[in-house]
Amino acid sequence: MNHRYSHILTPVRVGDLVLKNRLINSKSIPEGWQGQDPASYMTEQTISFAANIARNGASVVTCSPGMFRQFKGRTFFTSPFDMDDRNIQANFRRLIERIHQYGAAANASTMCNVPNDVSISSMPDRSIVPTEYSPGPESPFDMQGNLPPEITKEQIRDFIREFTDCAVQLKDMGFDMINVYASYNASLLSKSLSPVFNQRTDEYGGSLENRARLLKELLTSVKEACGWGFPIELQLSGRENVPGGYTEEDFVSYCRIFDDAGLADIIEVRAWTGDMTHASSYNCQKDYPTNLRFAEMLKKAGIRALVAPVGGFQDLDLIERFLSEGRTDLVAMGRAFICDPEYGKKLYEGRGEDVIACLRCDKCHSGICAVNPRIGIAPSLLAEEDAKPVQPQKVAVIGGGPAGLYTAAECARLGHSVVLFEKDETLGGQARHADFMPNKWCMKDYKDSLIQACRRYGVEIHTGVKADRALIEGGDFDAVVTALGSVPKTGPVEGADLSHVWKPIEVFGNHEQLGGHVVVIGGAMIAVDTALYLCQTGHKVTLVTRNRDVAYDNNSHSHFQFEQSLHEEPNLEMITRAQTLKITRETVTVEVTSGGGPAGGPPGMPPPPGGFGEMPAPEPEKKEIREIPCDSVVFSAGRRPLIDESLEFAGITPKFFIVGDANMLSGDPKQRHPGEMSKPTADATPHEIRHGVLTGYAAAHAI
Repeated sequence: MNHRYSHILTPVRVGDLVLKNRLINSKSIPEGWQGQDPASYMTEQTISFAANIARNGASVVTCSPGMFRQFKGRTFFTSPFDMDDRNIQANFRRLIERIHQYGAAANASTMCNVPNDVSISSMPDRSIVPTEYSPGPESPFDMQGNLPPEITKEQIRDFIREFTDCAVQLKDMGFDMINVYASYNASLLSKSLSPVFNQRTDEYGGSLENRARLLKELLTSVKEACGWGFPIELQLSGRENVPGGYTEEDFVSYCRIFDDAGLADIIEVRAWTGDMTHASSYNCQKDYPTNLRFAEMLKKAGIRALVAPVGGFQDLDLIERFLSEGRTDLVAMGRAFICDPEYGKKLYEGRGEDVIACLRCDKCHSGICAVNPRIGIAPSLLAEEDAKPVQPQKVAVIGGGPAGLYTAAECARLGHSVVLFEKDETLGGQARHADFMPNKWCMKDYKDSLIQACRRYGVEIHTGVKADRALIEGGDFDAVVTALGSVPKTGPVEGADLSHVWKPIEVFGNHEQLGGHVVVIGGAMIAVDTALYLCQTGHKVTLVTRNRDVAYDNNSHSHFQFEQSLHEEPNLEMITRAQTLKITRETVTVEVTSGGGPAGGPPGMPPPPGGFGEMPAPEPEKKEIREIPCDSVVFSAGRRPLIDESLEFAGITPKFFIVGDANMLSGDPKQRHPGEMSKPTADATPHEIRHGVLTGYAAAHAI
């Protein structure tokens, strides 16, 4: 095959199926669209979402069936679908038909059909369980902090029989394969593999072979009932996230046991936690997704099952190289098929450089996407927009940040003639800081992909040009879109206007002009990014924030790794609950609050096994004045939306729009920090980028 992505596009056989290419979709359909009604039917929105993943290049689409009767009330994982309802079964048959329409296979996740009201082991020695394991799916304890009873041999036989019956019903419903969930220590099946959680002394515990017995017997039962040509995708973690847990070598041994028996057709390789599998620029290298290493281990070990690592894959050129070098057989992805609605089209046309990069912000867990505004919009509205005839217009877009770049590219894609004006010499707006930080490569890639999209669609770009009313009036435009964004505010603190006080965006690329010791004031992501950038360029930094937490607007799966990187940074000191009082040439004066807070454990958290015990009374709140010596100061005091400046361009054309930070109509206060309820932070966070994309999308389709 003479194609740029010939290895990706090479079909492969798995069991009785032939997959059209080497890209498969991991479970990523947001059940939240279904509401809370336990008998609700699958909405057209959910069906269209899955069908579009198939249309967008996936050879396998993993779906989320609900629970069957025998598992109701027995699992952590819930679903709105009653799988014993014949009407809902018909609903799923319709979904499967839509997936098949685009030549993809329908894969059924079985994670809702494994009980958690029993334990693999009674665990007589609780002290070996790490204290950080709070109640929940990845803990041996239930949500009340209790250890469920050990599953008996008779119950094991019943469970395998019941699970197999579910698999048969899913096959009869039309599913082409099933996914067996045994990763993250988050199910009875994964815990059975653990030398920590599995302390049984019978044939289901002890040796590695015995610990594999439960899963092996279950897979064998499914194969015998559904047919050996009915594929099973086995989802495993490459190692265990518990001291003393199973190792990478054990992982390979487990896979060999299942492979030798022909029980797993695809091994979907995940990391040791869900956070690490949801790769981001904070926990994953750009050119080497974390779980690729586990796939390489299986390939080197001669595992015959197809290997499919998941997490951090999107770059088509990288995927092609990984496949061509034999480092994996397949690649499993979720977000890649969501963030670019033309991912599959660009794949088959050999245009990998045109793919819109994923921010890896994980907003898709909520049924939305920061960079693809079509996700979450009703299918009927999409059909109406797609059906609109386009009368070509001449459009002026003023501002070259993410909102302006997206708007310009979308207008040009729809067939309009677009001219973009940016006052700075460089495009990117507030996202330009990502150019200077290795751990912001996701945002840099996204910014660069918007610039590439503008060039591909023929947007006429003028940088270093500050547009004014006269310039636009003389341009014979039919529509004007302002994407002026916002500017940093000066904090209401004495000394904030001194010459050695910098705004965050001014620092990037100019760190040599700051002194050796810098105080950064602020707790949002832009302040924290600035602090990290200065630390990485050799400065000693003290970060002070009036909030209890730093980076409170980082809500992605990687926030644990991000916080860990902060605490491990040797040049960084963080002071929380610190109100800035005064700035001088040599010091920053803050009032630090300590103590206070409720007695007992964290709010809303169930007690650990054995209860909280006797909790001391909270310490009385104390306040202390501290003077922090410094050479330079960075003050992140929020931003002022350029609303009045945007309105200067109103009235030139009948169609006038404000997009991005200065558009105050459609912000989502639920996603803001309480102190930012009434105004955008406008610092190139995923939320602000989503706001710019949504308003830009609306403007482009209104034109």
